[in-house]
Amino acid sequence: MLSTSKLNLKAFNMPNFYKHIIYRMYRYALETKNSTPEESVVMTLMFLHFMQLLTVTMMIPRLYEIINPGNKIGLILFLFFFYFLIRKLIYNKSKWASYLKEFENESPLEKRKGFWIVFVFIVGTIFLFFLPILVRLL
Repeated sequence: MLSTSKLNLKAFNMPNFYKHIIYRMYRYALETKNSTPEESVVMTLMFLHFMQLLTVTMMIPRLYEIINPGNKIGLILFLFFFYFLIRKLIYNKSKWASYLKEFENESPLEKRKGFWIVFVFIVGTIFLFFLPILVRLL
């Protein structure tokens, strides 16, 4: 069994576009004076990644059978596990602070580009989630 102390999560290098997504969401949460900006970003990312996981499972029925426990308690436990996994892999207070510094002097063109990256990530995730459902209905 692999314990979390054996995982070297600090060496995990996040892709630049994903850092930009975190930066945008985190900055927005800070600007709106959210009482828990880190949790808001982690929960939003968890929700989006869960939708991505469900999209893949709808396309691969056998995977859906493995993930779907068949009862509400099992699903709730899976969501808690998924939340803590996302939190452990993504949230790092010092790295998030460095993202704020890294992207703070963006040009207007970079800001527009960053907006579209986040927009496509969020809307694309939602669209791809509903696409298999629409295909089945047709």
